[in-house]
Amino acid sequence: EGIWGGRNLFAIGRPGNITGSNCYVAHDPEDSLKDIYRADYEIARTYSYGGGQGLNLSKLRPRGAMVANASNTSPGPMVFAEKYSHTTLNTQQDNRRGALMLVMNISHPDIIDFATAKLDLEKINGANISIAISDLFMHAVVENRMWDMTFETQYETIIKSVRASELLDVISYANHTMCDPGML
Repeated sequence: EGIWGGRNLFAIGRPGNITGSNCYVAHDPEDSLKDIYRADYEIARTYSYGGGQGLNLSKLRPRGAMVANASNTSPGPMVFAEKYSHTTLNTQQDNRRGALMLVMNISHPDIIDFATAKLDLEKINGANISIAISDLFMHAVVENRMWDMTFETQYETIIKSVRASELLDVISYANHTMCDPGML
């Protein structure tokens, strides 16, 4: 026995375009400006019907990676994480705002910036964040090994290395201090 979730109960019998589901997972943004903004539109549209969204940002190239435009380098996924967070805060749902979960894989070179983002209260304050942890990473922690965070583009391969246990310490500190990031 049980009861349906909040959006289910809210939507039953109401007129208008209201979603009966709480959460959706958008197609994760690919590493292109067009697709980054497509994802932004999709989450705004979902919020406008009362739903929440989840996105994994791991396909976006890290800060400083080469790009073929006037800037020459990427601002990295954190800029777009903030953009998605602002969209969440700015798309109203009557008396509430949308809900957003941003995820990044533990192997992304910008994972430390992502893990510590919520320590700055001026940044991603319209989203929860979680890190997708792998068995390989956890074995590296237990065995006190180095952890390589790698990203390949058509121009270069970016590799950053850190001791896995130290990365877990950073994640744990941020979680203990701000209750984010979570771990998936």
